[in-house]
Amino acid sequence: MPSVGAFVWLILAAAMWSRGDDERPAPADPASAQSAEAGDPDAEPAAAELPFEQRPYRVLVSFAVENRPEFGSAFAASLQETVEARLQVRFGQMWDVSIEQTRGWAPVASDVLSRRTDDELNAAYLPTDADKVFLTGIARRDGAYLAFAREWDRNSRSAGPTLSRTTYDRRLVGDLAADLIHDLFRPIALATSVDDAGVDLLIRAGEYLTPDPDSQPFREGDYLTTYFRYLNRQRELRQLQHVPWTFLRVEAVDRARLRCSVVSTFRRSPLGGARRRVELIGMRARPLFDHTALHMAPRGATNIPMAGYRVDVMDRMPTAEDAVEDRLSLTSDRRGIVRIPSFPDQPLRHLLVHSGKSVLARVPMIPGLEPEMTLNPPSDRARLRVEGALAMLEGDLIDTVARRAVLMARARRSADAGNWDEVNTFIAQIKALPDFNRFEDLITAIRTPAVETSRRLGDRVAAMRINRMCDDLQQVAEEHLDSQKIRDFEQEIAALRSAQ
Repeated sequence: MPSVGAFVWLILAAAMWSRGDDERPAPADPASAQSAEAGDPDAEPAAAELPFEQRPYRVLVSFAVENRPEFGSAFAASLQETVEARLQVRFGQMWDVSIEQTRGWAPVASDVLSRRTDDELNAAYLPTDADKVFLTGIARRDGAYLAFAREWDRNSRSAGPTLSRTTYDRRLVGDLAADLIHDLFRPIALATSVDDAGVDLLIRAGEYLTPDPDSQPFREGDYLTTYFRYLNRQRELRQLQHVPWTFLRVEAVDRARLRCSVVSTFRRSPLGGARRRVELIGMRARPLFDHTALHMAPRGATNIPMAGYRVDVMDRMPTAEDAVEDRLSLTSDRRGIVRIPSFPDQPLRHLLVHSGKSVLARVPMIPGLEPEMTLNPPSDRARLRVEGALAMLEGDLIDTVARRAVLMARARRSADAGNWDEVNTFIAQIKALPDFNRFEDLITAIRTPAVETSRRLGDRVAAMRINRMCDDLQQVAEEHLDSQKIRDFEQEIAALRSAQ
């Protein structure tokens, strides 16, 4: 016979079952609960358990269609169906796509979309679960169908540039929009190790092979921009830091793994060093524009445009063995802007910004990556002031050396003629000329305040250049105004005097 305990267990089980499915609590997901309590906008309850290289992008395509009779509900439905099908054929399992219709932009225009700031887009889409949002608009302009789009990325909390294209064939609008979304996609990769030779990274969703080979996120020769994500103990994003003028070049691709070399304006790689709760992310850099307008203004005085500066654009940095003669030389206009064309075959360029004979900046750049960029080289005003003062002093030095040579020649002719009163006059005039010690004092008076100012501003390069210019002129003065030459001349005159 069943025991009393067994009967009690059966009664309790029947009572629980009679409550029905609606009253039974759902099983808890510890990871989801912790993320919800922490309020992490990056929380991914469903996909966070997957490894980074197996985690698909959750993509939201948000359409805004201009309010026109030809853009009715049938057109919107066909547009959505076409775009979704094209993206599925291109990206397959790498993307989990959803499409929504919105009329939140009035009017529907690319400049309206371009003016939306990162903060505005973050506020709008961080509460969603999308990793990528493609804000896409369809309008009519001058008889043509205009499609424009912009990508927002959750990981970097940033939006890319707005890109637009046109077609006169209504049937191609959906394909045009899908092409825009494809071209604006910025895949990301997570660094797993950094060493002196380069960086190893994992491609997000890289284990999924795309049906379209042209849609693979990275290929050899591609370039990536870099940024750091600083996390707190709950793995929530605390701060983002983009690494300026630094790129990763893809050297090898092995399914979901990348091996990259580092190209940077910094002598030492800014990407090294193991840090806790810090993620190094690489994002593909894809130039979309035919040029970039580079705005140049000196550091600390960004309201003063650097007009008339020469900028050399090269595919490699010059060396002692290779002066890189095949360079493009441009000059900034009165607004301090120089327009640098893009180079689709070899996108990375090296820029040298010149001020006279000095090089103010050496930076790598991918023209066409952004329509506009800003470069703030060190201010060259202190060096230019020193250069001007030294040029005047050099003129005085040349005049002094020339006058001394003339007086010595005249004194020798007078000594040969036995006119010793003239010889004494010429010697007195020679001794009255500024000597090396005088020029050394003048150079020091120019050097000291300029170097102190540059060091106070933290511009060590300017201080080094000022010291080098002053040293060069001081060496010239010491060579031509050597006091030994005066002593030798006096001994020569004394010998001529005693011989007569």
